[in-house]
Amino acid sequence: MGDKATLHNTERGIPSLALAYFAFGTFWGCLAVTVSGLLADTGLSAGQLGLFLTLTSITGILTMTLLAPRLEHLPRQWTIPAALAIEGTGAIFLATLPKGALPLAFLTIGVGTGLIDVLVNAVGYERERAAGRPVLQWVHMTYSIGGGFGALTAGILLTNGNSWRTALIATGAVQIVAGAVNVFSHSLRDVPARDRSETLVSLTAFKRWPYLLVPALIVASAFFVEGSMDVWSGVYLQTTLQASAMGAAVGFAAFAFATAAGRALAARILFGMGYRRTVIASGTGAVLAGIGAVLAPTAAIAGIAYLVLGFCLSAAAPAAFGSVEGGDPKAAGLAIAAVTTAGYTGFIAGPPLLGWLADVTGSFRVTMLIITLSTFGVLIGGLLTKRTPGDAVAGSGEEP
Repeated sequence: MGDKATLHNTERGIPSLALAYFAFGTFWGCLAVTVSGLLADTGLSAGQLGLFLTLTSITGILTMTLLAPRLEHLPRQWTIPAALAIEGTGAIFLATLPKGALPLAFLTIGVGTGLIDVLVNAVGYERERAAGRPVLQWVHMTYSIGGGFGALTAGILLTNGNSWRTALIATGAVQIVAGAVNVFSHSLRDVPARDRSETLVSLTAFKRWPYLLVPALIVASAFFVEGSMDVWSGVYLQTTLQASAMGAAVGFAAFAFATAAGRALAARILFGMGYRRTVIASGTGAVLAGIGAVLAPTAAIAGIAYLVLGFCLSAAAPAAFGSVEGGDPKAAGLAIAAVTTAGYTGFIAGPPLLGWLADVTGSFRVTMLIITLSTFGVLIGGLLTKRTPGDAVAGSGEEP
């Protein structure tokens, strides 16, 4: 456990990271509700939108792999706000650019997403390992709260006659403002910069620490579910189960807020359960809830299944990030970037696959089936996770 000064610095650092991830989440929650309007106004099919989202994912992975690790020598009080500003600009581009220029919007969103995920998780990981208490669960919780907030805000705007474009512009502004606030964050200013020589291509971490493939599987599966829900859950409720825009917003918000509640609970009990048992419990519940969502006959029942899915899945990715140790403490950022990058492949596979299947089958119910199948990856990853010194530090009471 860290001393009192370390604990104080850790607690002081959580609000800045939480604000960044809250603003980040508002965009993806808003997108879940506005996708139907985007498809209708632009004339894009689900498969075409999936290809655009693939551009976002590929750009994000290239950013995580080649750019983010090379920014570790720069002050976090500048790099994290810059990442939020880029993501916010991408959201505004998505709402305002003509159809032919939409690839620029998705590319910009990819750069912002790649930077935010790596930079925020790296700082959160450092805080958590220094203090020996949960940080990532709290930070990821605020992403989910932001998602629910963004979805409900979009639902209210659409119900009152506003355009989906207005909703996306609003969430872009939220991210830019959050970035401006974090420029003045003392806690981010106190994060020590790393030497430029320590920044490497992040995927080299798998050669140095092969065991990272297991947390990468967990994160990839969890990201697949969360990313797919961010895009397709609202469309599923609206097209397959005939929900209104507000109904879709409430359904996704149930998933997002349940995810937040689950992460808050996990932050309380994680360091008692240990990372391995946390992931196994998360995967088991997510599998059962996903099956319920696939079989749901009404939007209300699907919303309940979303709620359970969010609650159960919530702890998986933060626990997987927390289990990352690495042999060299100075290279923690490299290990986190590697797991994040590999995990982000879930976002690459999800959009085109689910969009293409929806086009081919004419049904979005198949999207929920694939989402459910991906929850098995969390469960399998948990079973493959070995007991490590991190579990002992977490207070699980088990020997590594």
